Amino acid sequence: DNYVRSMKGATLANYTEFVGFVKDGDGKCVGAKLRDTIEGTEFTVKAKSIVNCTGPFADRVRALDNPKATPRIVPSRGIHIAIPHKYTDKGLGVLIPKTSDNRVMFILPYRGYTLAGTTDHKCNVKSAPVAPESDIKEVVDELGKYFSGDIRGECMSAWCGIRPLVLADPNKPSTMTLGDRIRKLLGKGPSKVSTKTLTRNHEVEVTPSGLVSLMGGKWTSYRRMGQDTVDAVLKNNPKIKANKPSITRDIRLIGGYTSKTLDGTEKDIHEYTGVYRLFLHEKYGLAPDVAGHLVEMYGTNAASVAALGAKSSMNERIHEHVPIIKAQVLYAVRNELATNVRDVLFRRLGVGFVNRQTAEEMIPAVADLMAAELQWTEEKKQQEIEAARKNILTLA
Repeated sequence: DNYVRSMKGATLANYTEFVGFVKDGDGKCVGAKLRDTIEGTEFTVKAKSIVNCTGPFADRVRALDNPKATPRIVPSRGIHIAIPHKYTDKGLGVLIPKTSDNRVMFILPYRGYTLAGTTDHKCNVKSAPVAPESDIKEVVDELGKYFSGDIRGECMSAWCGIRPLVLADPNKPSTMTLGDRIRKLLGKGPSKVSTKTLTRNHEVEVTPSGLVSLMGGKWTSYRRMGQDTVDAVLKNNPKIKANKPSITRDIRLIGGYTSKTLDGTEKDIHEYTGVYRLFLHEKYGLAPDVAGHLVEMYGTNAASVAALGAKSSMNERIHEHVPIIKAQVLYAVRNELATNVRDVLFRRLGVGFVNRQTAEEMIPAVADLMAAELQWTEEKKQQEIEAARKNILTLA
């Protein structure tokens, strides 16, 4: 699948590393040197515009364009822990508006578990960060003020991500805090950086070479981030023409619900999901929890997964304790660019983020399914199993 129904003309390349820029005689970016990290081959792609949307790695790309570029990204480590569903068994989340170190903490129901977090600490950029025990203790201690029980002992998984927070541009006072503007007028340097005080807003930078960098931002504003970035591309590259204004605000993500159910009557989203679960249960014989799981994960595309399972006799569970079926592995390979066991267990099904033990137990079965689909040798399958087990170690 592509990300949205109306996406056309997009070519997606997974496991492709950016190596460097191709520039013309005027120093303008006209292409990119790339490396296929699976095959090890390198190739060049021509481009009218290049957009740097690499999150915490944005400064590394900016430095390849201009080695003298001022670093703008302050990486901030944040972790989440997964604990039993009983902490949110009413289906409601909890917001702690002020923790002991003046942060906000969320406790939310998530895929049959409870997700709690997060922390906020400066860190080094890594491609596979691990949740430190000190961060886990922070979250557990905060939860202990509101819930009883051995929360650390009940922790089923803990994982870490990196926020790409943006420093103010010293050449653009509009991006600076009032305090730093005053300090600049007085001839002083900026105040000491604290991740808690840095803005979560985004910024789009365009360099003389034409590189467009999207920095900062957050999930809840991703549509505006995309629109601002594309607007910057169009504004700074007259060779690219838009035939209509941005439509990102109204595009429905693939699998997104409409206001009509399968019988054509108007329903709200909660009624719709109920009808859809019943439809999957009756047409494909799926257990109620499996049907509900597919609807939550794939939305209206759940029927495509169930149909694939029915056609290939793979609508049975992979693991007795989770409502995940074998067809989801095939769907991830055929429709979601999954190429290895880690892709499936972590980045497509997300099992590892909520239950480390279950994810580890599922590795051999997922490897068998992928081996048959991708025609792996026994040696290749064992390599994938070992790589997935190593990936499990990044989870606390």
